[in-house]
Amino acid sequence: QMCIRDRVSTQSTGNLREFGLMDAFVNEVGKNKFTLRCPLCNLIILKPNVATAKTDFECHLPPTKTSEPAEGSVYTDLWEIRDAYDFENISVCKTVQDKKYISCADCEVNIMGVQIISRPAPNYYLSNSLVKNQ
Repeated sequence: QMCIRDRVSTQSTGNLREFGLMDAFVNEVGKNKFTLRCPLCNLIILKPNVATAKTDFECHLPPTKTSEPAEGSVYTDLWEIRDAYDFENISVCKTVQDKKYISCADCEVNIMGVQIISRPAPNYYLSNSLVKNQ
C-alpha cells in the first residue's frame, strides 16, 4: 500500500479530500464557501453556494497546457454543479467520448472540469485543485 508521501510525489494534482482539506472550502450545507475563479486570469467561474462538494466520485481530466503528467490526472476533490446556467463564465468544448471539457471563458488555457453527457443532471464537475477559491 502506498503511503501519503508516495501518493503526493506520484500525483501532480488532486485529492484534497484524502488530506481533509476539502472541508476548508465547504460551508455548513455542503456548498462552496468561496467564489471559484480561474487561477490564471482571475475570472469568476462560480459564485458561493452554487456547487456541492462531491466526495464519492472521481474524474479523469486530460493534460492541460500548464500541467503534468502528459496522460492527465484523476481528481477526487470535485464540485458538482447542477446546470450550465449556474456558472458565471465558462467555455465548453465539443463532445469528446461522452464528455465536454470545461475551461475559463476568458483565457481558455486550462481544463478545470467536465460535463459527463451520459450521467443525469447534475453532471457538471469542477476540480477544486484547478480553480482558485477567494
